Amino acid sequence: MSINKDPMETKKLREAMETSEGMEIKVTMTAQHLFTYSMYNSYNGGKLIFSVVFTLAWIVILFATWNMEQSVWHQKLLMTFCILIFPVLQPYLLWNSTKKQAKTIGFSTPVTIKLAHNHIYIEQAGHCGDFEWARIKRFVRIKSMFIMDMGYGRGYLIPNESIQGREQELVDMVKKQLPETKTKGLKAFA
Repeated sequence: MSINKDPMETKKLREAMETSEGMEIKVTMTAQHLFTYSMYNSYNGGKLIFSVVFTLAWIVILFATWNMEQSVWHQKLLMTFCILIFPVLQPYLLWNSTKKQAKTIGFSTPVTIKLAHNHIYIEQAGHCGDFEWARIKRFVRIKSMFIMDMGYGRGYLIPNESIQGREQELVDMVKKQLPETKTKGLKAFA
C-alpha cells in the first residue's frame, strides 16, 4: 500500500473511507508495541527452533568442555557469549532499535484503520491509502495485539487497547474476508 500524497486522491479515499461500512480502529503506537512485533518476527516458526537448538547446543558444549585441560577462559567466555545471543543480546538490540524508531517523527501519530467489505483503508496525519484484503499474507493474534501481516516484516499492528471489547467483532470480520489459510488459529481471546 502506498499513502497518497495527491490532495484529490486523498480526498476521494477519505470520502470512500467515511461512506463505507465496516469496523474503524484508531491505533496509537508505542515502543512496546513495536518491540512485541519485532520479537514475534524474530522468534517465529523456524527462527524460534533454530535459536533454541543453537542455545541448547552451546550449553551442552560449554558443560561438556568446562573441566577439560585444553579449555581456557577465553573459550569459555566465547561459549557463554554464544549462549546469550538469542535469549539476551537479540532482545536487547531489538528494544534499543524500537526505542529509536519510536522517537522518529510520525511514529506516534495515530493511525485510523477502516476494515470495509472490499478494502482496508488507512489514514495517518491527513494522508490516506487503501488496499484489498487479498494483499494480507495472514492475520495473527498474539497475546497483546492482532497483526495484519503484509509479508517481509511489514504489517499493521492492532493493539488490544485499540479494540477493547470488540475483539470478537474483529475476528468475525477478518474470518469473513480472508480464507482460513490466512487466519489459521485466529481467536478473539488468547
